[in-house]
Amino acid sequence: YWNAPDLPQAMMDTGYTGFYCRVLEEGDVQAGDTLERTARPFPDWTIARANRAYYGKKSDPAVVAERRALLALGDPV
Repeated sequence: YWNAPDLPQAMMDTGYTGFYCRVLEEGDVQAGDTLERTARPFPDWTIARANRAYYGKKSDPAVVAERRALLALGDPV
């Protein structure tokens, strides 16, 4: 879609992945629009924490534990 093969690696390197989250309802957004978060079912899980769990070194026991904890949350929707 973005026609940028290096985008996934750039997102992992910078941690700027929040814009790439799952879309639940399609719609148009433009400059000046107000966005409102309507739910936060797992407040302890920030985008940064999820990124560390998902993209962290698989050989790191702390990363493995976080990954298991993230997977145990299931799908909030």
